[in-house]
Amino acid sequence: MKAFYSCCFHLVNKVMKRKDDKIHKHNKFIDGIKISTVNYVGDKSKYHLMDFYQNDSLVKGIKQPLILQCHGGGYFYGTKDTYIYFNNWLASQNYVVAAPSYTLLFKAGLQQMMQEIFQAFSIAISNIDKLNVDKNKIYLTGDSVGSNLALLFLAINQSNELQKIYGVKHLDVDIKKVFLNNPVCYAERIPMMPKKPHFDKKAHEWFMSKLCGIDYRVPNDIYDTNSIDKYIKYLNKLPSTFVTTSTGDGFNALSKEAYQLLKNKGFDVSINDLQDKTYGHVYNILVPIDDKRSVDINNKIVSFLNN
Repeated sequence: MKAFYSCCFHLVNKVMKRKDDKIHKHNKFIDGIKISTVNYVGDKSKYHLMDFYQNDSLVKGIKQPLILQCHGGGYFYGTKDTYIYFNNWLASQNYVVAAPSYTLLFKAGLQQMMQEIFQAFSIAISNIDKLNVDKNKIYLTGDSVGSNLALLFLAINQSNELQKIYGVKHLDVDIKKVFLNNPVCYAERIPMMPKKPHFDKKAHEWFMSKLCGIDYRVPNDIYDTNSIDKYIKYLNKLPSTFVTTSTGDGFNALSKEAYQLLKNKGFDVSINDLQDKTYGHVYNILVPIDDKRSVDINNKIVSFLNN
């Protein structure tokens, strides 16, 4: 049965990759953007690469804001390259973007993913002078489950207890703003085989065992902090945050629930809940960058950051 679920996820991975490749065929790079790549661990793994996007046409000496990015993909799909056109566009708006890959399920669990994100962000932060970054304008973003990783990063960075659980050290970084694209912050509630309840339950058990530990149902520190409803108690501060979602997104209810949790805790959070079913999940990334659907929300994101 384990082999069956593994094959299912690999098949979904291939389907998603073909879909992304089809979309990218209609995208175009904006000129004048420099992309440099580093290995933030120092090994040969493709999952330990991080791209820096920077507008090379700006007058030298002008400092730019930095965006630290956590990509999505359900923990088992995606790399830094999934967002290459989106990041190219952000750089054209005069942001430096640090976009790392991280090891995916089923080669790594949540703990290792967070360790790698901390390593990547540490490298980015240590290079802010070289990148000519404005230290007072460092932002954080995530899309889909990347939003969960971004918020978990903030919670861990504020908690000595979580730092011990995840095996990381506090990073000296002052995040000023956060934007979350169609956040999915509840791993156990991602529908996998909704039309077959028995298989859906078994698939979730297998998925969560890979994400949080072999027997996640036994008291487990990673499982107990894997979703926003579990780690929000460690999140004592949250910069001004902008959430995007739409009625065409199958995860719309989960995005609004995460927004409400943050709002209920008294954080400064706003939401753009687009009432249009033609706008699907992370539509501003998964449709061509010059599509009206991308343009509208991406301009709102930049307006939020600039104001």
